[in-house]
Amino acid sequence: MPPVNERTIYDLRASRNHHFMDAMRYLGYVQMAREGTRRIRDSMAEYNLPEPQFRQEALHGVVVRVVLQNDHEVRSRSSDRDVAMHFGVEQWKLMQEHEIKIAAYTFRNGMIQVSEAQRLTGRTWATSKKDLERMCRKGIMIFVAGDYSRDPKAHYKLAREPDSKE
Repeated sequence: MPPVNERTIYDLRASRNHHFMDAMRYLGYVQMAREGTRRIRDSMAEYNLPEPQFRQEALHGVVVRVVLQNDHEVRSRSSDRDVAMHFGVEQWKLMQEHEIKIAAYTFRNGMIQVSEAQRLTGRTWATSKKDLERMCRKGIMIFVAGDYSRDPKAHYKLAREPDSKE
């Protein structure tokens, strides 16, 4: 909505229906105006990714399109062979299929949370939590607690860090 465009997207706000936006805020679906674009920008910066690129286009009216880029240098790409070699072929052979998925994801991303393991394996949250705890007992993973009970920053990481390929 004018006057918002690619240059003013972080600073200005304009909604088509102000009453609807007030209702959404009252119901708790949004916290404040301009929250989404600022949160995208801040999240990208937190992960050392390039800033979002907003581009205004005329496509059946005026549209502002956002492009989010994943900097290929931030996360190293690895093959299944690299992952298997990290754990050792013998250890890899002893792991169940869902454990291999969890271990490979953690190897590639540096950490995993229970919800990510749940989505990855298709198992329930409680079962995924038990899977991660079992992997800790096996010495494959370690638990990194958050600052308080039920902290969303709590996660699991590999017991032994992957060798860097520099």
